[in-house]
Amino acid sequence: MKTKFFLTAALVAMSLSASAQFTDNSASTASVSSIGNSSGWGYAYVEYNPLTVKIDEKGADDVSMTAFSAGYSQAFPVSQGTPLFVEAGLGLMYANKSDFDDIDDLDFAMVSAKIPVNIMYAFNLPNSEISIIPFGGLTLRGNISGKFTYKGGKKDKEYDVFDKKDMDDMGMLDGKAWSRLQVGWQIGLKARLGSSFLVGLSYGNDMSEIAKKTTISTTSLTVGFAF
Repeated sequence: MKTKFFLTAALVAMSLSASAQFTDNSASTASVSSIGNSSGWGYAYVEYNPLTVKIDEKGADDVSMTAFSAGYSQAFPVSQGTPLFVEAGLGLMYANKSDFDDIDDLDFAMVSAKIPVNIMYAFNLPNSEISIIPFGGLTLRGNISGKFTYKGGKKDKEYDVFDKKDMDDMGMLDGKAWSRLQVGWQIGLKARLGSSFLVGLSYGNDMSEIAKKTTISTTSLTVGFAF
């Protein structure tokens, strides 16, 4: 919740500050217009994604996981007169946690494909090659594989979270299989450094459950190479 508040405040402050500068600065206005007249840009990226699994049940604690993503995104100009863009992309995310839920020798791993779609507005900082880009949008996530692995005994035992029988055998979440498709939202801030590099910070949360009363929130630290 603190991260969400910080990002929202940062977006509002940056937007107000940039609007004030560009209203009174004709050179800056020309610079913004030049972005709007561009043909957009594409970039390959890598992300560090700390995840929080939220279980909305009494006595249930949130669970933190580590994830990494890689993918490609493309920004398309909405019109030639304004620096407004629609961004769409495709990425692959790997999430992992060892000793899940404080149970020794129980690990979890999940692979997901994600398709983010964002609305972005680009501000050029005066007398620089830096563009500040607040954004918000939706992400469709397709969960490709997910397994608990219990390493006790002579042979590892795997439980597929998308298989009802395996979940029933584990006695987890009423024995129901997890959902393979999810929709979530995100807000964030990106910065283009010259014509080649991009960095970003965002926060998002699922709008649909991956399991009963269970959603995932994601913080993303992004580094990209634009071309």
